[in-house]
Amino acid sequence: MYENSKELFTLWEKGLISPDDEEFNEFEILKEVAFIEHIYSRVSFLTFEFLGPYTTSFAREYTLANEIAMVNEKIQQVKSNHSKVYAEVLNGHDGRINLSYDEIRAIFNLDYKLLTQQPLSLHMELLIYIKYLGVLQWIGKTENKGVVDDYHSYLREQKSNLRWPPYRESKRLRQLIDKVAQKEQVSYTWQNNPNKELTELYQRLIDKQLLHPTTTVEKFQAVFTAKPLKEVQPINWIGAKNLLAYFIDYIFENRLIHFNTNQWSVAEKCFTDGKELIKSKNRYLDNKSSKHPGKPKNYHLIDDALKGL
Repeated sequence: MYENSKELFTLWEKGLISPDDEEFNEFEILKEVAFIEHIYSRVSFLTFEFLGPYTTSFAREYTLANEIAMVNEKIQQVKSNHSKVYAEVLNGHDGRINLSYDEIRAIFNLDYKLLTQQPLSLHMELLIYIKYLGVLQWIGKTENKGVVDDYHSYLREQKSNLRWPPYRESKRLRQLIDKVAQKEQVSYTWQNNPNKELTELYQRLIDKQLLHPTTTVEKFQAVFTAKPLKEVQPINWIGAKNLLAYFIDYIFENRLIHFNTNQWSVAEKCFTDGKELIKSKNRYLDNKSSKHPGKPKNYHLIDDALKGL
């Protein structure tokens, strides 16, 4: 069932799927599947963690009431402290477009353990608690006998309420995959004013000793003007590797480059120290001991270089 989906993911991972292509919509549908699986894998974990003590309790109503009160308190905390996020989630802007690379990879590889290990955005955390609250309220209305078996049916119904899209395992998808497989992988596409901004960015990175001084502006521009990767000469990045990871992540997340590629796979071909940058990113995100937790040392060099672009 998943074979075509996995192939489509592999092509996206290689940077061969562009928003201008027909198959991009197919991939976006499958990303939505990933989002929903992420939400309900978390909801399922919370539910079965609760069902253990609940089904063996001599005071089930009390146990259930305490759990509902705890979840309501978490929801109210978000409402009080992050009213904008609360309003966005209630209006359907729940963060599903911001799935990380690891989340997408986990769903396409059916790796739900990896999926549940991913850090949660506040939008997703709130949505999970709202859905979990619905499960708890449903348990309160359900006879105690068979609640675990009934939960699976309830879960399927709730998934459909999140606009659960069908997998497109069809001849049409097969044709799209074959079409994309014939495409040539290209470098990044700078979004705004490449002629002016790339020259400015190049000089700033040289001045901050992040690019080797022998790097030419033409070589730098080739990395950001959708050139076939086989024609791009890798840039010699002489700054720290985690700063390169921060740089790539920054220009991707802030849409300075077109969302038409997997930013990490292109970086491997375009920078001399570009392999396994996602690991470098995860390390600085996990760093809680610095003055600026979640950011690499000297991150301000990148922020300054990109300021105003």
